Amino acid sequence: MQLKVRVKLFGSVRDDLGTESIEIDVPSRITVDLFVTELKSRYKQLSGRKGPLLVAVNQNLGSPSTIINEGDEVAVFPMVSGG
Repeated sequence: MQLKVRVKLFGSVRDDLGTESIEIDVPSRITVDLFVTELKSRYKQLSGRKGPLLVAVNQNLGSPSTIINEGDEVAVFPMVSGG
C-alpha cells in the first residue's frame, strides 16, 4: 500500500531541487532511513551530497527508525553547523 507524502524542502536541498516542496508516493509505514534512500534514488541531485539529509516528522527530528504515516508533516534539510 502506498501513501502520498508532501515534503517541505529547506536550505541547499531546496536549492538542489529548485522547489520549496514536493509530493511523492512511498510505501506505507516507511522509516526515515528508507525515505532518505528513496529520495536519493528518485532525485539524482541529492545522491551525491556529502553530508547527511535530516528529516523532521511533525516538527521533530526523526531518527532512522521513525515511521512516516499518512498526513505527517515531513521536512528535509541538510546538516548544518554554526559557530
